[in-house]
Amino acid sequence: MALIAPKKLLNNREWYRENEIALFASDRQILMDGLISLVGGGRIVHNSGFGNFFCPKLGVSVNRENSRIHFGYNRAFKSPPLLQTNLHRKSNPDLNPETADHFEVGGDYNITELLTVRGAVFYIDGNDQVGMKYIGGNAQGFENIGSWEHKGGELSINWMLSHVFSLNAGYTYIDVGSNTQYNPKHQANLSVRTGWTLLGQELSLNLNGLGISSIYASNDSRDRLNDYMVFDLYADWRVHKYSSIIIGVNNLMDERYEYVRGYSSPGRVFTAGIRL
Repeated sequence: MALIAPKKLLNNREWYRENEIALFASDRQILMDGLISLVGGGRIVHNSGFGNFFCPKLGVSVNRENSRIHFGYNRAFKSPPLLQTNLHRKSNPDLNPETADHFEVGGDYNITELLTVRGAVFYIDGNDQVGMKYIGGNAQGFENIGSWEHKGGELSINWMLSHVFSLNAGYTYIDVGSNTQYNPKHQANLSVRTGWTLLGQELSLNLNGLGISSIYASNDSRDRLNDYMVFDLYADWRVHKYSSIIIGVNNLMDERYEYVRGYSSPGRVFTAGIRL
């Protein structure tokens, strides 16, 4: 299958154009009556500015009645967008594409039919990640930061407390070394969902939370940003077979934080709409 992604944008009366074509394929084999699963594939990318790249993907899992152990490897490629190379006032036309090799070992265990625990450890070896260079707290421009390594682990639970109430919670720890720019060391997430019936129609309430700690605007643990915890609440009421009314509150607690240096959060935001 081919994916063609042309980019052609105008900046200061000058056109910039970039083409990217990708061919990819994947296959899965089930062996020994489902005990072993093998996945293999790859993606060949041609970028008009950077040439050809091959990104393989391999995986194997051992599946038991109540558990699964898996190993995976994949290579990632990401070309810098035109915003970073040409269109931003601090753009850098000499940026290289980002590449990374990702290794992961993990497992799932169904403690009961209603409670599942998942965990994994991972290692990422990357090159040329694009970041913003700061001097004296002022943004100077985009740059490639060279080689980097990320090591970490994640743990999550999925608990169906009843037929109308479920809880998902997770935690991720990453040791990013000196590559600390916008890569938080600690990240926690929470999702609580409950379902009811209102006037004979399905009504679901969802509370999602995200917590970030030890995050910096620059590498080498410089320019630390404040830790934050953000909650979003929304309701989905299916009033018709083909439509729902959606009401939500983003940043429920009106938390003030910076997700990028110099760009503050919008505060509490109310949304409403109809989904068809």
